[in-house]
This record gives sequence, structure tokens and C-alpha cells, in this order.
Amino acid sequence: MELPAYKRLVKVGEGAFGTIHRAFDTSRGCYVALKRLRLRDIRVMSPALLRELNALRKVDHPNVMRLLDVYAKGCSVMLVLPYVRHSLGEVLAHLDAPMHEAHALQYARMLMQGLAAMHDESLLHRDIKPDNLLITPSGVLQIADMGQARLKPSDEGHSLSHAVATRWYRAPELLFGARHYDGAVDVWACGCVIAQFFHISPLFPGESDIDQLFRVICLMGTPTLDRWPEIERLPDFHKIAIPECPRVPLSESLPTSSDSLLALLEQMLGYNPRRRPRAREVLQHEWMLSAHPCTLTRNLPPATVVRPTPIARNSVDLRMGDYEIKEQRRHERKASKTLPETPPGDLKDAMRFPANSCSHVYTPSTVSELVKGQLKLFDDLRARMLNGIAPTQTGM
Repeated sequence: MELPAYKRLVKVGEGAFGTIHRAFDTSRGCYVALKRLRLRDIRVMSPALLRELNALRKVDHPNVMRLLDVYAKGCSVMLVLPYVRHSLGEVLAHLDAPMHEAHALQYARMLMQGLAAMHDESLLHRDIKPDNLLITPSGVLQIADMGQARLKPSDEGHSLSHAVATRWYRAPELLFGARHYDGAVDVWACGCVIAQFFHISPLFPGESDIDQLFRVICLMGTPTLDRWPEIERLPDFHKIAIPECPRVPLSESLPTSSDSLLALLEQMLGYNPRRRPRAREVLQHEWMLSAHPCTLTRNLPPATVVRPTPIARNSVDLRMGDYEIKEQRRHERKASKTLPETPPGDLKDAMRFPANSCSHVYTPSTVSELVKGQLKLFDDLRARMLNGIAPTQTGM
């Protein structure tokens, strides 16, 4: 496989497994995101990396980030993804008032459609949060960062890790140490994201796992055996002194929300994961099916409809994140004496591709065989799981 020529890279952030650079792909004629993953040995890929590759490869949906290519260079694996500069987290950070419900409905539909596509493939995302939901220049929401994605085990005896998901969006069963769960953890996280459209800030901004659980209980009330019979079997249930708190109506926290939306959130943020609606059931809720005058991407908030434009050396692009601005200026200074003149239309925030620090360089054909071989191992692992054969003794 020929390695594409990437021009003028700039570091734009950090993902779950490594650095992310923005580059211009001359073979495709567009900007791409390169997720660069450094390994000691390219032939030994972690199960987590294989999960991300397999998840991206299997799900073909407009609301899920697609994998354009994968290749290796020296001791690095490179995932080539569409470059999407902005995230839903940035959109929410610019809100100074609750989002218009029509805008929220559009985002919520795209989020749940993407999640339903993942769950149809038995894939749990396990880290739904605004920063992992990217917004394209045309306003399309895409679920990204599959670093914690996991195939749902067919064998109920196979345990999973409870140390997943970002705390503010972590389902209560995970906070109680559950090792057996399903897509309901993603539905809870989506409920938190949708609620944040109207709450402006996160609904449950816990500072620790215990504080997170306390904040959930203060709003949703004390969980009872009537509402959630399985709670007493969770590993950490008897280790925590649960306070007695009455349930507070969501309308008090989200006063601008419609009754239909509040009813949906009550279901998505229900304690009992067995009673939470599945992703496709959420899409059939009356609020999701309701018609609003603003349902087209051109009517989404202006913060989401942005286009890459040349950046003057003495100006600051307010649409860029602080991290990207700092990196742009630093690399401009560093590269000014070595880089050729910026080609027309290219952004002036470039740096050369990092020099290969490994002595052994794999040929394209060898790289292709290695990656395909690892993906075959993952497919074999998936087959074993679907047949009820646990690959390891501990959950991932």
C-alpha cells in the first residue's frame, strides 16, 4: 500500500492513544486527521487499538466517523480520518443560554442514529461525551474516538471493565462497579448530553466518583429496590452509604424544555438499565419524531457552520481551540527557516512530518500484511466471543 504524501502537519490535540495531527492529503486533495499511535513493536497491537480499528471499519453511517486508511511507518501506526475541526463540546462551551429546542432535536437525532448504527453491530462506545462528538462544516454530527469501544459479549458470564466513560457521563451502574452491562450505558451518556443542551453546563459535574454518584442521587432521588432490583448485586453497592434524597423533577433543572423532551430524558436517565430505552427506541419517541420549523443543517447554530480559511500571521482565529492556536504559532516559528513557501490555499500552521526514530522501516506490502493480519486476529477474537469463549480472564 502506497503511503500518501502529507503536507505540512500541525498537532491539534491528543486522543485516547496518541497525538492527532492535521495534514493535507495530496492524493485525496483534502485535509485529513492523522491519529499517530507509537508502539514498541508494530506487530503487537493492543486489543484496545484493534477494537478501534474494527469498530471504525465495521460501522458505515454518516453519523459515525469513518476510517479512511490505516498504515504503519517505522514504529508508528497511523489512522487516517476525515479532518473535522470542531466538536459539540465547543458548541456547548459557546452557549450563554439554553439551546433552541429545534437545534437540540437535530443534534439529538444525529447522535442517536449514529449510536443505533453502532449498537446494531453489537458495539458499545463507552465514552459518549460532547468532546467525542464532532461537527462537520455542514453541521453533521459524527460520533468519534472509539478508543473505549467494545464488542458486547454474547456470554453474560464475561465481565467488562467498569472504569470506562468520562465521569460526568458515566451511568450509575458503572459508578456502582458493574462488570456486566450493555448499550444502556451509552443511552445514559446520551441523555446527559441532550440535557446539557438546555442546562448549558453538565447536568452531573462530579469531582470524584463518589461525588458523581451523590450528584446523580440528589437530582434523580435515592435508588430503591422497587425501581432497580438488581442494584443490591452490584459490587460496590454495600460499600457506599447512600443518602436519602427525594426525586427532583427535571423541569426544575431544565425549565425551558418541553414536556415531551422531559419525558424522554426521564426514561434515558432512569436508574434501572433494563428499563432504559434502546437507541432505536429513543428514535421512535414522540419528541424525536416531532416536527420543528428548524430541522435543516443550514439553520443550526452559527458556531457549527464553519469553513477552513487562510489565517493571517498576525491574527487569531477565534474558532480555533487554545491548544491549536498555541501549537500553530510555535510550529510556525520553529519551521519558518526550513519550510518552503506555503502553497496557495494551504493553511499557515504547518510542520514537517515527525522524523522516524526507528531504524526498521516496513515496506508498504509488509505493512499491509501486518495490519490485515492483526485485523484477522481481531475477527477471530470476535468469533470466539460470539461463541461464548472468553479470550481473557479479565474484562477490558
